[in-house]
Amino acid sequence: MTKMSNPYSKFDLKIAIKAVVYTILFINYIYYINFDFTVAAHTLFEGSTLGEILRAFATTIDETAWIGLIFIYELETYALSDEAYTKNRAYIINAFKFIFVVAIAHTPFAYYVNLNDVISAVEIKNVDDLCQLVGMDKSYAFNLVYTEITDQTCNILSSSSQFFYNDPRTFLIVQDSAGLVIERELAWIDLFESLIWIAIIAVIEVNVRLQDQNLADGTAFSLLKRIKFILYSILWIFCIYWIYRGHFMFAWDEAMWIAGFFAIEMNLSDWRKEIREDQKV
Repeated sequence: MTKMSNPYSKFDLKIAIKAVVYTILFINYIYYINFDFTVAAHTLFEGSTLGEILRAFATTIDETAWIGLIFIYELETYALSDEAYTKNRAYIINAFKFIFVVAIAHTPFAYYVNLNDVISAVEIKNVDDLCQLVGMDKSYAFNLVYTEITDQTCNILSSSSQFFYNDPRTFLIVQDSAGLVIERELAWIDLFESLIWIAIIAVIEVNVRLQDQNLADGTAFSLLKRIKFILYSILWIFCIYWIYRGHFMFAWDEAMWIAGFFAIEMNLSDWRKEIREDQKV
């Protein structure tokens, strides 16, 4: 929090950085909505259940909640002055925070279900050529690229003679053994990544609660700093993996979210400086 009634009135480098990062995050958000709709065209069908629809749009739900959460933290750690942070507003902020965290918690569940699906992938018996699946409304997937199996595509998608359904509940998505290995890697990364981000929320929330009590230094802050360093380091490793797999947009998005929470860390740092100054008086 800040002492100023309008902390944005004096435009500086930190505000400029936040403006750029938040704008990029919103642009990325639009990209992921489009990406989910593209994939859903291959993974959903007329009789898809609500749970299947929610899992298909897990990234959209996740990104929506993250956009909302980072906006809440920007309010809580910077935009609202001490005077503006009334008890009623605190209740509203915490209510929205709870809603966003619940939505974010849906993501690891969706990824866990997806992981179970790809681990349980079943071999397609009596099929040794994708062209045998033409006209059956199946899609071939390799490294998150989905292509409908048609007369025009079946001969160029895979030269393998062994194929699997990686969605044993619906039997819509076909992969060869090489694609299945990558799919399992991606499923594990998605699950661990979502859990790491939830851990980061927990650490930041503890940080905010401590500073709400006008604390700025101590063993707890040193421990939180070390934990955040480890968590963010793991996320950077995931960025490298996305680049290795050719998913540069995913790596870029990961880096931008790390930058977004670095902006929140800047807010927390400025807030601690204000607490220290008040304690000297």
